[in-house]
Amino acid sequence: MGIEEVRGETYVGNPRDLGLPGALGEIRLLQEGMVQGNSRITVLEEQVAKLNECVTTLRESGKDYKMIRSRFVSTFKRDKLNKEDPVDTKIIRGGNVAMHGGDVVVDALLFDGIGGRQDFYAFEALYGMHPTTARLISK
Repeated sequence: MGIEEVRGETYVGNPRDLGLPGALGEIRLLQEGMVQGNSRITVLEEQVAKLNECVTTLRESGKDYKMIRSRFVSTFKRDKLNKEDPVDTKIIRGGNVAMHGGDVVVDALLFDGIGGRQDFYAFEALYGMHPTTARLISK
């Protein structure tokens, strides 16, 4: 048993060797790691929230796209196969609304990123707001 300096701390040995030299330093490092880990978790949570917004937008735009594609098939059936029924008429009408109507949130995405549309004035004339403002709208 003796007193000595270990890892910058005073260490008192004992016959059972139960000393914890450097424990305070290791605890400090663990605490710093927890703070950094919490920061990473916050960043990941923010990224997940953004991805959830994108998925919601894609899901909504996917419904309209399906309606338009279904309209295409029903129109082909009516015009080329001369087979039309009330279900096709309803599908065509619904597809017309999706195709010819606007969707401010989805249309705003057309102006995102590299290769995005640059004619913001057209969007503003159509919807009365800038695409950046439209992206703040949630369905």
